[in-house]
Amino acid sequence: MAVNTISRTATTVTPAAGSAVSVPAGQAATVRVSISGNSPTGSVTFREGGTVLGTAPVINGAATLTIPGLSVGMHNLTASHSGDANNAASNTTLTVQIYNLNWLPVILNFLLND
Repeated sequence: MAVNTISRTATTVTPAAGSAVSVPAGQAATVRVSISGNSPTGSVTFREGGTVLGTAPVINGAATLTIPGLSVGMHNLTASHSGDANNAASNTTLTVQIYNLNWLPVILNFLLND
């Protein structure tokens, strides 16, 4: 009896805009990853620690997710590609920084009225 072996291509998940995204407080962060491989399909799940922030489909080798409501500070995310019939699962990490600009009007007022 012949044994058929199914071989899946290794994939690489890469943050599309480098490994860091910076967004002012109150705005949603949009993260995008590229997935290489043999015409990858499936989905990418974005997590912070054990919390799933959302899942996005792989379209034309990329997955994009908009994440509202992140608190001020650094957020270390993991993006995990589920794999598919031709591609093995893969993941990467990226950082989202939410920064606070509440101090800016005070400084501008001081500088403009001094």
